[in-house]
Amino acid sequence: HPDKGGDEAAFRDVRAAFDVLKQKFTDASGGSFSYKTARGSKASTAKEWKDASATADDTHRPSYDFYAAAAEADMPLYRAELAKSNRSKCNADDGKNRHNCKFEDPFKIPKGHVRIGVLDAQSGGYSRWVHLECWRVPARIHQGLPHDPASPSAAFERALLAMDELLFTGLAEMTPEDRAPLVAHVMDQSNWATVRGKKLGAEPGAGPTAKKGGKKGAKGAKAGDSKVEDDEPEPEEPAAGRKRKAANSTSTAEGAGAIVVFPGKPVGKAPPAAAARDDADAEAANEIPAETFDPTAGMDPRQRKLFELRLKLNETRKANQQAVIEEKKRNEAPEEYEKMQKKKSYDAAAKRRDEERVKQGIDPSKKHLMMTAEEAAVSYKKKQKKYKTAVGGEIHSKHNLYQAYDKRTKNIQVNEQEYETMKNTVGERAFYADPEVAAYGGEGKVAPDAVDRMVAELEEQKRKRLDFSRRRKYYEERDVSHINDRNAHFNKKIERAFGEHTKEIKANLERGTALPDH
Repeated sequence: HPDKGGDEAAFRDVRAAFDVLKQKFTDASGGSFSYKTARGSKASTAKEWKDASATADDTHRPSYDFYAAAAEADMPLYRAELAKSNRSKCNADDGKNRHNCKFEDPFKIPKGHVRIGVLDAQSGGYSRWVHLECWRVPARIHQGLPHDPASPSAAFERALLAMDELLFTGLAEMTPEDRAPLVAHVMDQSNWATVRGKKLGAEPGAGPTAKKGGKKGAKGAKAGDSKVEDDEPEPEEPAAGRKRKAANSTSTAEGAGAIVVFPGKPVGKAPPAAAARDDADAEAANEIPAETFDPTAGMDPRQRKLFELRLKLNETRKANQQAVIEEKKRNEAPEEYEKMQKKKSYDAAAKRRDEERVKQGIDPSKKHLMMTAEEAAVSYKKKQKKYKTAVGGEIHSKHNLYQAYDKRTKNIQVNEQEYETMKNTVGERAFYADPEVAAYGGEGKVAPDAVDRMVAELEEQKRKRLDFSRRRKYYEERDVSHINDRNAHFNKKIERAFGEHTKEIKANLERGTALPDH
């Protein structure tokens, strides 16, 4: 690479050969270039390479650090594509990334909208999708982009296509119209992720993030040629793991004056006395109770306000979902829903009464001692109505017959005007006559409307008797002695009438003891 003293022409030829080879695989079958390069190819690319080398675009050359980052990754770390449904959830971190979202529901990615995913090292697929507007362009990506804000959009698009199958994938599968929002997003340098002091392409133990190395690591980071971003998501590590690490990150004191970092606390030096303790005492001394953790610590007023608004949005979304569920229950089964609401209201009222009694020093189990005579009479009357279901001959008892008569007479409509007219027409003596009076039943005419009401009531009772039925419990282990439901019902009647007398005969027939000896 020219940044490391390489020859400009040789680098241009190598870059042109690589681009031609990558384009060859892309045009052939659209498969994964990184997968096919491992299998090898016998296709001739000499002519395409000469043409590409002769017409190479030298207006923009990605830096050495871009290629160093690409060489470290076996597969492209990021993928851009159009959302295939409306079910994708935006996984952008809260704060400086999430507030860039312009949609009504920032947690859902609309179908057909550009989304960015990160490589999952365990599954080999892409996940943790985010809105394009919520995506912070990682340093690995923007190190391969033109850094001149005045560069045309075509230069940014060419740079993105050049890194397809290197650090990015899915760009060649998108149309120019679909890539336009992505190009516009990466052109805005305010969307680029910030950087911190870690030399790109260095060994895992190098740099200021290494546990060992101390001041040497810090000096080495300052001397590095480039840096990676401070808020770029690591593809190999899930988001939940990063949050747990950030919440629980503490550094032990390796010596006097070592730096100790606590969640939500400013960075400062540990006292010399703490550095002299053993590891166990130092860890116990530096431990912070969970209840003292403030999620808004370190935020400015604007960020704290956005955080509070996000919490309110979450509460509103949950309330809306609950309301939708309640509406669905109400529409599907209105009667059951009404019963459930009445029960909830009754239980809530009973709970409030019990709480009031507790405040007054009264045992809720002895609440009947506080009832008045009128309340007790109403309660006893309700309990009497809940008598045991009548079975067998009890159905035609005097009590049940009276209740049936009382229920039917409640539906009778009394017309006082017709009553007085009838009384004046036939006379008071004939009107109140008993069977011993000769005029009994011989005077007065019943109105046709009253006859119609009586006929309608009789028809209603007939319909109720036909509809009267209750589900009987079915016993699978019972002997099958029927051929259909009607025959089973008939056999039950026979069993009720003669079962006690025929029990022994049936048993003898089953055992074979009822047969004669000869």
